[in-house]
This record gives sequence, C-alpha cells and structure tokens, in this order.
Amino acid sequence: MDFSFQGLVQTHTGQMESAFDKIIKCILHYSRLDVSLVRISNVTEDTFHISVDARATNTGPVPASISPMTLDLHNGQGNCFGQIFMPPLNTSMNGARVQVDNQLVKITSKAALLDFVGSILESTATVLDLRNGRCDVKALGVGPRSIVYSKTMQMKGMDGPRVTVAEVTPSGKNGADVQIVLRIANPSPIEISFGTCSFEIQTSGGDDNIEQRKVFAELKGRLDTRKGLFEVKLSGTLDKSVTLEPGKVRLVGKRCAGAGWCDDAVKAIDVELHGIHKLLRAIGVETIHAEEILDEKPKGRWFWMK
Repeated sequence: MDFSFQGLVQTHTGQMESAFDKIIKCILHYSRLDVSLVRISNVTEDTFHISVDARATNTGPVPASISPMTLDLHNGQGNCFGQIFMPPLNTSMNGARVQVDNQLVKITSKAALLDFVGSILESTATVLDLRNGRCDVKALGVGPRSIVYSKTMQMKGMDGPRVTVAEVTPSGKNGADVQIVLRIANPSPIEISFGTCSFEIQTSGGDDNIEQRKVFAELKGRLDTRKGLFEVKLSGTLDKSVTLEPGKVRLVGKRCAGAGWCDDAVKAIDVELHGIHKLLRAIGVETIHAEEILDEKPKGRWFWMK
C-alpha cells in the first residue's frame, strides 16, 4: 500500500467512489416506495390532479441527495398515461418521505389511464410504474452523477369493493323518492374523485342475465372514493313493483357528469349490493332473509369491460 500523501488520497477517493456506487445501486435496485396515499381529483377530459404520499426505504446507510425529476406514469401493462414532477429528495438511513401535492397531470393516453383505473377498482393488487426519471445523485462528497430512475409502486386494489346499504330515508308520494347512504370498504390507498354519477339498483337472476334484469331504483350522487370505510349519499326514485331478492341485487353505474373517461369507468361498475334488508324495511317490504344477508360473505366485484 502506498502511504504517501498522494497515495492515501487516491485510496480514500477510491473507497468513496466504491461506497458511492453502492448507494447508487441501493437507490436504483434495492430501494422501494411504500405508498400510503394516491389521490386522483379535479378530473377533466384531458387532465387530472394527483397527490402522492409515500416513503422511500432501503436507500442506503448514508445520506444522499437526489435532484428533482420528471417521471412517466405507466400502468401495469407498461403503457404511459401521463407525467409527474418529483421534488428533490434527501435520503438517510431511514429513507425519505416522498410527497407530491395536488399536481396537474396531462393525460397522454386515456386507454392506458382507464386500464389503470380498472385495475384499481377490480383487482386485489395494482401497480403504478414510475419510469425514465433523469436526475443527479450526490453522496459522501462524490457526484453529482446522472442516473435514470425507475420504480414500481405496488399497492392493494379495491377488490370489489364491498358495498352495503347503511341508511335509507324514503320520502315523496308513497315513499317513491328515496335517499340511500351506502357504506363502502376500500382496502386500497388509492382515492378517486369521480364527481356526480348516476346509478341503478337492479335485480339479477341466478345466471346473472343482464338482459333479464329489472331496475328497482334510479339514483344520483357524488362518488368520491376514500381509503378505508367511507360513505356515499345517493338520491332518486324507486319502482316498488320490482321485487328484490336478497343476494341477487346489484349496484350498476350508468353515467358520470364529468370527463368522458370517468363516464366509461362508472359504466363498468356492476357490484353486488349488500344489506338489502334495510332498504326493504324502510319502504315497508318484509323479508324473511334478513338474517341471511347479515351473515353472507361478500361476492361483489367491479367488472371492468375492455
């Protein structure tokens, strides 16, 4: 080993470069993004706003700084539907918080965005790929070094979700008008504000023949999905001549007053509606199957049509 001043400097520099390379590998290959929130709001035909709250972990044992970058947003099939600007990050041995607040995204592919929204609604798991982020990294007095950052955010999907009648308030002549509060369980960290939407409560036979379904209620209200348990208030009219059979009642999306791609998404909603006994009791219809409804397992799901 060369113990001269120049030799020691070169050895130290080499060690710092080696350690810096390991940090780069951690950031590019071993780090992960643990997502606590993705919110899509203020939707229009060509844009939406997105907020993200996540934590980068496994970024390496020493602090590093990552410059701001623009990232492509890809669905699980690898198709890009927009871009997001990532602010600068300062990592530590505990990682770093990643936060994007109400950022405007221009939609580059509505089909790719619809596929992403569909996987959120229907699947038990979904992914959002961040790609092609060109940035600079500094650490240990070394750098900046340019890298291309890409990372996959793996998240739970809504897996249905389960929708249950929580409250019913009939009004109008013969109780034909009604306000219904639906309680929805969302296990995903993803929230989407669709705006004002129209729904129907339909009957369904054992073979779920859509052509043979009858419309029991036409309803309208805001659909703003939230994490965990949340409620949606819908108002509309009932057709009491239609008989509901517990276990064979569905909530079906019909229209969305906002963007066209949201309209397509809402029309794909077709989920079993639970807790029908509350609705039947509120409008004065007795049912001997109430206990069965309370104990039944969730069967609902969102059917994503392509």
